[in-house]
Amino acid sequence: MSNGPTTLSCICWNIHRGRGEDGVVDAKRTANVLCDEVLSADTQVLMLQEADDECPPHAGVLDIADVEARTGLRCVHTDSASRWGPDSHGFLGVVGFVRPSIEAERVSVVDMPGHCHRGAVVIDLCHDGRKVRFVAMHLSLTQLLRAVQLRTLGQYLFRQPARPTVL
Repeated sequence: MSNGPTTLSCICWNIHRGRGEDGVVDAKRTANVLCDEVLSADTQVLMLQEADDECPPHAGVLDIADVEARTGLRCVHTDSASRWGPDSHGFLGVVGFVRPSIEAERVSVVDMPGHCHRGAVVIDLCHDGRKVRFVAMHLSLTQLLRAVQLRTLGQYLFRQPARPTVL
């Protein structure tokens, strides 16, 4: 473990299933904006929301291999248990990426209640000898459901080993 403080740069972005402000769905344009405008060279953790189609089979929106090649980040959803389905990039549209120098010790998913299916991705990381947890979620639009979803997530996290956590 290193001595002294260590920083960890994280960006979280809702890509709206590749739909731009002009209403046009263009996953390539979304990837270009992500790589050229959203990410910085020092981004170490990237969490995306709405990166899978809303309807079955919930196929991924982006070309993950292209994003990995252009950013140097790697998708942490290598295990089928961390994805919604075989065509999904992540879990209910939530996808995580990290720098290769960061160890993703465990990727877990939390299925949350609601009218529209919602979920969270929990990534336990080891960075520079320090353990940290990142949680990315896409909550409901209604306040009551958000409260229930956060309570569900809180109960899940309470049962996990303690570590610094970024929501």
